[in-house]
Amino acid sequence: MNNDSAFFDRIHYYLPGWEVPKFRPEHFTDRFGFIVDYFAEFLREMRKRSFSDNMFNYFKLGNNLNQRDVIAVKKTYSGLMKLIYPDETYLKSNQKRYLNTHW
Repeated sequence: MNNDSAFFDRIHYYLPGWEVPKFRPEHFTDRFGFIVDYFAEFLREMRKRSFSDNMFNYFKLGNNLNQRDVIAVKKTYSGLMKLIYPDETYLKSNQKRYLNTHW
């Protein structure tokens, strides 16, 4: 990978496996649980939709971003908004809040 920036730009917000805690017996329940098959199907269907252009209804990106940066911001924004507002019922204030987040 030798610090290839083009490679890193293509794996937007990749989460390394070693940062995910291992499942332990106390993580499981004997009560009602979440059926993963339905959630996986939902995520698969949501991949067909893009929310990235919705941010341009109220906001524009700065001139200091190159095309690769714009693509990364649009994909990250689209994925985040799909998870939080899958029905696209968010307000301008919601969009501003997530676009202004500094990590």
